[in-house]
Amino acid sequence: MTNQTEKKYQIRNWPEYNRALVNRGSLTIWFTDEAITRWIEPCC
Repeated sequence: MTNQTEKKYQIRNWPEYNRALVNRGSLTIWFTDEAITRWIEPCC
């Protein structure tokens, strides 16, 4: 049986690691100008 508590990776750049944790739940959606225009203006 192997020891599951062994360190496999040691973090050396904490600011970058912390930024990655914050951005993990970030979601960005891009809309084209055409999509926005069709969304705002009535179709008929």
